[in-house]
Amino acid sequence: MPTPTPTPVVRLITSQPQTQSQTVHVTGTAPATQATGTIIITNMRYTSLHLDAETQLSNGAGCATTGLQIRLDSAVDLAANSGQGWPRATVSIHVTQPGTAGNVQDCSGNTAFIYCFPDRFTGGPEGVQWNAYDINGFTGGTDAQPNTIVQQSDIDTAANSLEATTKQSAIADIKRQLRDKHLHLISDPQCSFHVTKNHVAGAHTSTVTVNVQTTCKAKAST
Repeated sequence: MPTPTPTPVVRLITSQPQTQSQTVHVTGTAPATQATGTIIITNMRYTSLHLDAETQLSNGAGCATTGLQIRLDSAVDLAANSGQGWPRATVSIHVTQPGTAGNVQDCSGNTAFIYCFPDRFTGGPEGVQWNAYDINGFTGGTDAQPNTIVQQSDIDTAANSLEATTKQSAIADIKRQLRDKHLHLISDPQCSFHVTKNHVAGAHTSTVTVNVQTTCKAKAST
């Protein structure tokens, strides 16, 4: 009577988790930001003055760069000059041009009001005018800063590289187990990847570290 052929025993072989990390320089550029500040607008005309929000004023004198422009953050309404003191208002502004060029510093000593940004307009009878002056300068303008923002492509490029190398290591571990247990593969290894990073896309930093842990599984038989 012939000896029956043994039924092959199918086993699921799982690799040891393979972990690697890589730190890469980021490639995104932080955009330039606009300086902000506060100005005093004085109405010396004998008629009322209205300025809409986002009205743009151009510098034509003083210590700030000629041609520097600012925009009002809110509307301004001033009564007419009655001869009892000039109506005035304080309003916040932002510099139209982005970057550090919009940072206007105190350039008039220790006076309470810094007249660095006069913007004079003539109008009305005999050239009666209104004007605008900054208070304590404008600050916060920054130039564009390359290589300071995490791009998703920075993370993906590092992750793809790590997935390839850890997959090779995981499959090598499966093959080692097959040799030790005298088994042979009956299916291609299937791998899963767990990716973590210390910064997300959009974060402000100079580098990002990506970690990948890979585990592969395959069916084998005797």
